[in-house]
Amino acid sequence: MVDADWWLLRRFQHTAARHRGLHGAGQFFCDLGNAQIAVPLLAAAIGASAWRGRRAGLSRWWARPLAAVLAMAAVPLIVSVTKTLIARPSPGHHRLGPGSYPGFFPSGHTASASVALGAAALLVLPLVRSTALRRLLAAAVLLVVAAVGVSLVWCGYHWPLDVLGSWCLCAALLSGVAMTPAGSADDSAGQARGTDLPGAAGEGEGEGVSCSSGSPG
Repeated sequence: MVDADWWLLRRFQHTAARHRGLHGAGQFFCDLGNAQIAVPLLAAAIGASAWRGRRAGLSRWWARPLAAVLAMAAVPLIVSVTKTLIARPSPGHHRLGPGSYPGFFPSGHTASASVALGAAALLVLPLVRSTALRRLLAAAVLLVVAAVGVSLVWCGYHWPLDVLGSWCLCAALLSGVAMTPAGSADDSAGQARGTDLPGAAGEGEGEGVSCSSGSPG
């Protein structure tokens, strides 16, 4: 893997040197991984999802937005600890230089952008009624996430494996968000109907008396 990482890095460096005009576009996508951009985007999606879920009367409307918050909060903790433990040098170098970052694996910008955009998509897509628009938004998110990772290697900020590691982390965190129940209006309605049934409490009390009277003394 390390040999392949070196080979890919060189290919990126040679190609970037021949196409310097694309550096501006690459830097734009790199900046999307900044917390100042990624976190507000996710916060807007969390707010929209929570507001729509509560307004619709969904049970556990807060569960998936909370899972998205926890996933995003886990990114800087996991990334910083992993960087310190692995202490990988910057692209093209064999050891960390004095006064440099604690490490470059995994890529924090890739992880921030991937988790923020991915979690936002998981929260917002269920609110979109058009199937075609949902597919378009999902494809756009995947393309932007891929562009961020590729641009970080293109501009020389990270090794290819740094980006790949962050994508794996993103997949793990977003799996937790996706598996979190989003709540259901049917569940809330069913609970309300069950408690409003005439004689529901009386039947339960009657059954309790019958059981106690038949128990051994």
